[in-house]
Amino acid sequence: MKTTIHHQNFSTNNVEEMAAFYKKVLGLEESKEISGERITDQGYGGDTRFLLAGGDYQIHIATMDLFNGHKTGHYVNPLVNGHLAFRVDDIEELKGRLDKHNVPYSDFGEWSIKGWYQIFLYDPDGNVIEVQQVDAEPEDHQMDIQLHHRNFSTNKVGEMTTFYRDALGLTENKDMHGGRILKQYDGETRFLVDENGNQIHISKKDLLNGHKTGHYVNPLVNGHLAFRVNDIEPIKERLKENNVAFSDMGEWSIEGWYQIFLFDPDGNVLELQQVNE
Repeated sequence: MKTTIHHQNFSTNNVEEMAAFYKKVLGLEESKEISGERITDQGYGGDTRFLLAGGDYQIHIATMDLFNGHKTGHYVNPLVNGHLAFRVDDIEELKGRLDKHNVPYSDFGEWSIKGWYQIFLYDPDGNVIEVQQVDAEPEDHQMDIQLHHRNFSTNKVGEMTTFYRDALGLTENKDMHGGRILKQYDGETRFLVDENGNQIHISKKDLLNGHKTGHYVNPLVNGHLAFRVNDIEPIKERLKENNVAFSDMGEWSIEGWYQIFLFDPDGNVLELQQVNE
């Protein structure tokens, strides 16, 4: 079974502001084509914007719906705090893996987008996860920015790693530990990769990391979403032009990774990184 990261959904009451930020400031491109494939008569018709994030990756910005679980009859509501989505080539095999590991899920079927078969579930920390099967070839949008990894900061590193590795089918990469920089953060961290090399990082929560580093953005409280860019300097200039403050942490956690951290309009922590191979 092939498992790949597909999109991050942000559920918000600030759809326009969030979409403008990701387009104007980060440089993502909006897809009107996906909007034309929406299904809006099965419990959710809220304003949703679809942004391309390099390769086959996407950012979805959707109107928060606190009562979606009541409308659909499902116990998982993916439109409160958003969700991270994976795409698989065999949803039945994935459901079998979840059953084997005693992970319950809400089987929505073809619910929000034509041709997308979707199930939703919780990971051990209560983050909502979508797994979908789509009978279509992956797209490859060449951009100067691309979704790279999702960090989960947690007090359950072992349990979370087991879930993403054994239940969802990601592969643990132990080689990355050799490149870690441990001066300002030495908490346990596990690195998992999908079939395309994109990553899930599971790190020990560190509430005091901002105090230790002297930076106002702490990426290790509620985790963060990371994008990789070809050139970090134009991005930094664009952030300044748009009055978006950021913490320039430089080569901080992984050798060769130049990292800055910032908040989006909803307070989600983002990482932007340039990698010098």
